[in-house]
Order: sequence, then C-alpha cells, then structure tokens
Amino acid sequence: MPERVLSKKLNRKERILATASAIAATADKEIVESRGHRVGDVSEFPVVVVDGFESLNKTKDVSLALAKLGCGSDLERAKPKSIRSGKGTKRGRKYKRKKSVLIVAASDANLSKAAGNISGVDVTSVKDLNAEHLAPGANPARLTVYTVSALKELEMRFSEAV
Repeated sequence: MPERVLSKKLNRKERILATASAIAATADKEIVESRGHRVGDVSEFPVVVVDGFESLNKTKDVSLALAKLGCGSDLERAKPKSIRSGKGTKRGRKYKRKKSVLIVAASDANLSKAAGNISGVDVTSVKDLNAEHLAPGANPARLTVYTVSALKELEMRFSEAV
C-alpha cells in the first residue's frame, strides 16, 4: 500500500551508540573473521590507508590497492553470485551476493565510481556512515578500510555526539 511507512524510527542516542559499537567491532580481527571475511593476509586492524586512496578513479587501481592491503582473498570470496530460493527469484531478487570490503572516506566522489564495479565492495562517506553499512544483516564487524581524514572526521563526529 502506498501509504504504509516502511521505515522504523530509532532514538537518536540509540542510533549513535549502535554506529559507534559497529565501528569498534571493525577493529577486532576475531569478530571480523567470525562474520565470514577472509583476512589472513591483513596485517593490522582497523585497516587505515593514506588520503591519496580517495583520488583513485579506476576500478583496476582500487582492486590492486585492496589486494596489496591483503583483502584480495575476501574480494574473491564475494565474486560468485548464488540464486535465491523461493518467490524472490520471480520478483526481481534472483541473485544474492556476499558483502566484502567497506571503504570509508572523507569524500567518496571519485572512489565510489571506481569501486562500484567490484562485487561486494561499498564506499561511503563519514557523514553517511551508519550501522547498516558496518553491520549488514545485523552481523557486526564488516571488513572496513578507513582513510586517515575519515578517521579524523569520525573522531570529531563522535566526540560531539557523546
């Protein structure tokens, strides 16, 4: 029905706490592995890259950079798509894909276009970051790559909120 409200309102402090908890979970290797990510080659958590990463504007460059960071096996895990069972196949939801790396940048203009064709990879800016990005399907600790400027903005955002 067109008049039905499909979104659920959430208290502001509860939403901020959920996002902060999901961000904290991305720094724990055991929790990230338990979610299903392949992180054997990743050296330290959270994965932080320089601000020049935001200026990458080719898909090939982004995938090479992620592979050098140790996320290559996780990108391979997210490539195959499976056919959904049930009536969703007839309703435009035929295929399911796994979620892979989330890239959090201060500004995601060029980077979102470049990483858009890599299966499972999502790009978001700090101001749009929420618990759904960090914990899809309510499973915390998604493999996340932060830029240095994004971490500074996150620190400012959550120091003001609390």
